[in-house]
Amino acid sequence: MTYITPERLAAIGKFQDALLAETDRGCALLAIAFLDEELRKLLVDSMAKDRKVVDDLLSSTGPIGSLSSRIDLSYALGRISVSLRKDLHLLRKIRNDFGHSPDPITFSIPAIASRCRELRHVDASNVTLPREMFVSCVIGALGAIHGVLPPSDFSPLHAKRKLSLVKKMRTPRSPTQ
Repeated sequence: MTYITPERLAAIGKFQDALLAETDRGCALLAIAFLDEELRKLLVDSMAKDRKVVDDLLSSTGPIGSLSSRIDLSYALGRISVSLRKDLHLLRKIRNDFGHSPDPITFSIPAIASRCRELRHVDASNVTLPREMFVSCVIGALGAIHGVLPPSDFSPLHAKRKLSLVKKMRTPRSPTQ
């Protein structure tokens, strides 16, 4: 099990704040890049301490260089649950929707909104909009990856932090943002 340090918790708080300032596309790309790095760290923690071999395996051209392969290996090693594996793959697909479309798109388009409604690591009592579901799931996934949360449950402290994030998300941004 991974344990979260106060420094890492602070970094996750800054990450949450950064997501709020982003467009929908920026939010999706930034969130999944962050999760990808956290999965990389989880896998490094599970591997032999031969840095060269581990770096080669996890490099972008290595056999565990893609997010999809990192998700599946994390599951195969028993580091994440089946429900988190499914959510991470849905989050990855949402990221791909944003990353591979030259058109302006948002979380409200039907295909992305539908995927967001399938996510399970979401505090459903506090979120209703697809972007909120996406961000809630990202934060829930981070908690599960770090062993702070059970795979599909939310602690009261975590739910309170997420509720404050959702309230910030619902605050309209000024036209200059």
